[in-house]
Amino acid sequence: MARQGEQIPLTAPDVRRLGLVMAAVLAAVLILTGLIVADDWSRTGARVTSPEREGVTGQPTDGLVIEQGYAVPFAYLSGLTFDLAPVGGGLDGGMTVEVLSASGEALASVDVSLNSLSGNTFSLSFEMPLPVQGEMTLRLTFADPEGSGRLPALYMGSHENAGRVSVTADQLDHLTVQGTPVSGRLCARLDGYSPCGVMRWYWPIAALLTLLTALWGYGAAYLLERGRRTRLLWIIEAMRHYDFLIRQLVSRDFNTKYRQSLLGVVWSFLNPLLTMTVQYIVFSTLFSTSIDNFPVYLLTGIVLFNFFSEACTLGLESIVSNGSLINKVYMPKYIYPFSRTLSSLINMLITLIPLLMLMLFTGTPITWSLLLMPIDLLLLFGFTLGLTLLLCTLNVFFRDTRFLWSVLVLLWTYLTPLFYPESIIPFGLRTVYRMNPMYQFITFLRAIAMEGTAPTPANLLGCLIASAGMLLLGSWVFHRHQDHFVFHL
Repeated sequence: MARQGEQIPLTAPDVRRLGLVMAAVLAAVLILTGLIVADDWSRTGARVTSPEREGVTGQPTDGLVIEQGYAVPFAYLSGLTFDLAPVGGGLDGGMTVEVLSASGEALASVDVSLNSLSGNTFSLSFEMPLPVQGEMTLRLTFADPEGSGRLPALYMGSHENAGRVSVTADQLDHLTVQGTPVSGRLCARLDGYSPCGVMRWYWPIAALLTLLTALWGYGAAYLLERGRRTRLLWIIEAMRHYDFLIRQLVSRDFNTKYRQSLLGVVWSFLNPLLTMTVQYIVFSTLFSTSIDNFPVYLLTGIVLFNFFSEACTLGLESIVSNGSLINKVYMPKYIYPFSRTLSSLINMLITLIPLLMLMLFTGTPITWSLLLMPIDLLLLFGFTLGLTLLLCTLNVFFRDTRFLWSVLVLLWTYLTPLFYPESIIPFGLRTVYRMNPMYQFITFLRAIAMEGTAPTPANLLGCLIASAGMLLLGSWVFHRHQDHFVFHL
């Protein structure tokens, strides 16, 4: 086994080739990512969420007109969805759906035969998105020429549950029934987008990152020829030298988890499914009506958060539990928390199989966006590893860390939208709420798995900042204090 200070002998040509290989791999990843996100990042999608149901607008009659004004966070309306209150004996009659601009110009008018609807949800998508430019009015006109009385009522909720800042009754966000103002807001979801120029910057930045990676290889080779090694090169050499030990530690952690278990690794499949089932039973009556595809919504959050919680909880003890080995044999100490986090990552990859099976079972579309999943998992791994390095360092000097962490991770669970919709968070607190790194990683996965779209640039940037920031912080704290570990083990 190598002694402290020894390195695997890499030559300068090896390092240059390594830099070129890394640049080629990065370029391939950036090109594939760019092709997948190009359409979504050329425009910024937005949604006006539906408030929680608190009543109905009243039973419609022939000729009844309901209008709802909106200040929308997008320039183009692409679709809308609202629920119809059930009527005994089925629906009958018709309804005209009109979308009006701020000046009152009719942007679209669609006649709907109510007796042709299946279910009590009405959705309308526009092949050519409507230029609402931030303001619009939705007008619904009911027709019951036969006098059947089987027109559906419309649900409405309060302004406070509308998912946006309320405005006064004389402003745009105003519900009227036959011209009479009503206190409330129509339960309708609006989807739209605004033009975005992110892709104009994506390709130049991708080219710059690829070039810098290749230049790193030449720079590191230049320094190596003069007897110096960069920090990254030292880590790469150490990982190559101790790869056998890392595999043994990961295998030990993975086998220990299922030791004396009858089902063994099958629990990696069953655990997330059973957790999802319990939470679905408990929370489905509260939130399933306001969350599309609630089972997949639940499981995407459970899979990622379980990995994060497990990796940090096990990694927190990685230095203390290996104290006898650390005091006898030299090896880079970061290998211990790294191997714990890596074993949890392998376990999470297994749990992704039930997630994909559930997506197929529920009819969730499988799109090219799923190819972005490794990026989300890699960034989450970096964030988790950084936090694990920080926690295991604190635990060496302050053994109460593990008890404080158990409380913190429980609080973190409820601050992350695993089983509830984001819409229940007060609008004024959502900016702070979205600063939760786990919110960003889970939102990333839900975008590509449930909606079949790329994560927003802000979402991806949030994941990058959280991952890089925590990894740098954890590595710095660990590196600064690792030489003092032996005095406290």
